[in-house]
Amino acid sequence: EAYLAPRVAAAKAGKISSKSVDEIFDEEIANAK
Repeated sequence: EAYLAPRVAAAKAGKISSKSVDEIFDEEIANAK
């Protein structure tokens, strides 16, 4: 889960405004498989 932290932190900071945190999680998990 640690590899998700930078993206999640960026999303929470509003740097990834077009995606929700859940969408980022789903995308990152899919990419990791």
